[in-house]
Amino acid sequence: MQTHSLKTRFLLITLLFFLVFAVTAGIWLYFEVRGMVRELGERYAVERVDAARLRLSRVLGPEAALARNLAHSPVIIEWMLNEQDPQKRSRAYAELASYRESFADSNSFVGILSSCHYYNWGTDGGLVKSELDKEEAADKWFFETIEAGRPITFNLDYNVAIKESRVWINCVVKHNGDPIGIAGTGLEITALVSRLVSAEEGGTSVIIAEKDGSILAHPDSDIMVKNAKTLDEKEKIGLFDLAKTQSDRKQLEKLVDSVLSGGTAVEQISLAGQSGLVAMTPISELDALVVASVDTSEFLNPGDFLPIFIFLAGTIILGLVMTTFFMQRLVLQPLAALTESAQKIAAGDYDSDIPIRGRDEIATLTSAFNNMTAQVRDYTQNLERKVEERTVQLSETNEQLAEANTRMTESIRYASLIQKGIMPDETDLSRRFSQYSLFFRERDIVGGDLLYIRDIDPSDPEAGFFLAVVDCEGHGVSGALMTMMTDSILEHLLPDHDPRNPAAILTGVEKTVSRALATANRQEMFLSGFDIGLCVCFPRRRQLIFAGAGMPLYIREPDGSVVTLSGRKKAVKNKHRRRPEDFENHELSTAGRTFFLVTDGFVDQSGEGTERAYGTRRLYSFFENYDGSKTAFEKEFDDYRGQNIQRDDVLAIAFDFKNFE
Repeated sequence: MQTHSLKTRFLLITLLFFLVFAVTAGIWLYFEVRGMVRELGERYAVERVDAARLRLSRVLGPEAALARNLAHSPVIIEWMLNEQDPQKRSRAYAELASYRESFADSNSFVGILSSCHYYNWGTDGGLVKSELDKEEAADKWFFETIEAGRPITFNLDYNVAIKESRVWINCVVKHNGDPIGIAGTGLEITALVSRLVSAEEGGTSVIIAEKDGSILAHPDSDIMVKNAKTLDEKEKIGLFDLAKTQSDRKQLEKLVDSVLSGGTAVEQISLAGQSGLVAMTPISELDALVVASVDTSEFLNPGDFLPIFIFLAGTIILGLVMTTFFMQRLVLQPLAALTESAQKIAAGDYDSDIPIRGRDEIATLTSAFNNMTAQVRDYTQNLERKVEERTVQLSETNEQLAEANTRMTESIRYASLIQKGIMPDETDLSRRFSQYSLFFRERDIVGGDLLYIRDIDPSDPEAGFFLAVVDCEGHGVSGALMTMMTDSILEHLLPDHDPRNPAAILTGVEKTVSRALATANRQEMFLSGFDIGLCVCFPRRRQLIFAGAGMPLYIREPDGSVVTLSGRKKAVKNKHRRRPEDFENHELSTAGRTFFLVTDGFVDQSGEGTERAYGTRRLYSFFENYDGSKTAFEKEFDDYRGQNIQRDDVLAIAFDFKNFE
């Protein structure tokens, strides 16, 4: 049959392509590997050690910043000064719970120097309280950290019982310049450290060590267990103990000195019996060194690839043969019977039934086919009449639906043109900002996000301007109506308010929204509102005043760090279940800074393959690496989203005033 012919051709073509690919790739790989082994050994070692350092830094950086904020919290400081005060303790517990939700490992702790009490909120949310004893070896870290006087320290601890590494971020809490305790978090990085110290790929081994040579992480678990159990520091296995000869030890010491004074370095050293290159770089977060040892003799061996190709070729051929056999037995033969029966029905013979064998999908299909044949046999005589009647009914219904859909779509598209008409264009943006990036995309034809820009004095463009990003509840038509209302309210209120007081402007906006959405009897109101970030920009004065509700202002400092300026937590509403806090003005200098406003549709977007939201940690990383491109937001969003549908309307803008400085 034709199906068998197709199967044979598929098998032969697949085998031919595989053979051509295997031979070509094998020859090319042989010569390329020989060249790479000679030329790329040193660069590979440096890349491996830098990659290990960057992975640790990317994990520890945001956590360290959050731990610093916890240590500077006035609520925590007040509680430490009066630990027994129940009100201060309650506020401190709430503060710690809030920070625990923000920490990556959902863990926070506080140690109070005056009482030697230690509080730890674990990942399960439970509180563990204990007493710190200066004489206990397990508690010495607390008193040594206080005595050292460093604002923040990192401690990598390897637990023998659970074979798990955890980084403790310890921030000293001070009052009037004097230490009163320690606050911070613990970050479980067993999986990350396991990948870093894995020595199973390409003859490469990664080690994490302190500057004095003490090993913090090593691929040999025996070394980690021995060092964890040994109390005497002199008996622990150190980095220099891994040197094969005295000469290698001296070279290793010189390498450490070179790294401490100048960054990443690489030398030819035999380490732990492995001859090859040793690359080393400092990691500031842990105040330690990352060491990568590459055995160049085992880096790549062209001959090792031959068994792999032979195995793959044999596996594919065997797979093709077995696939063909089972396809013929389980699929093609039953389908041939179904095809023959279908041909008979096409010829007008409805009396054939196919024997059912087994209980698989083919058997289910055969049973369904037999049932269909019986029904076709029963309804053959009056089928055409029923079809004609239903066709006429469906045609009329479809015409009505098509007409209604056309009218509705045209109305929504016209509304989209109106909505886009109130959005700023390229001219509005380019004359106000030195550099900007704008990304605006509705989920539907119209959406609930709005970018609003208005000069303070239209007759004097140098006087400054208002900039607002609005994220209305809902999307589609309901969101679009809210944006139109918000735009109208801002246009009405801004001329009557002091431009240097955006907090008062937002207060007026909320009152107007409440009145606008009230029902006729004034007894009930629709519960609706929006998030907003409102900036009053004075480029010539290098000044920006911010007030917000539910939407923070992100700021990238000149040194590349990113901070968040939060306004009121609750959105602008026409009705609140509880009275929200007042709006607050935040006055900032624009010198050297880049500012970002982003609606939650950006961070809530799920990624292709992971189905996880983009999240604020990725957003911070994006801000740190933002290159000023106008398409930066769009590329980042689409790269992460992939083929996933867009979940919400998205509006994001980055801007600075560096040309006005």
